[in-house]
Amino acid sequence: MNALIALLFVAVLIIVAASALLAAAPQALLDWFEDRRLVREEVRERLNNNPEGGA
Repeated sequence: MNALIALLFVAVLIIVAASALLAAAPQALLDWFEDRRLVREEVRERLNNNPEGGA
């Protein structure tokens, strides 16, 4: 009986941890896409300021 309670406790902990990860994932993805967009804008701006691409 104690093993069953321990197993249930572990299952609940796993479910809670998975829920927390799934809740954080969308914001992490949005941040990642935002970072990529900012880098693209910065590169575009640098190329526009120096069309030859030289140093």
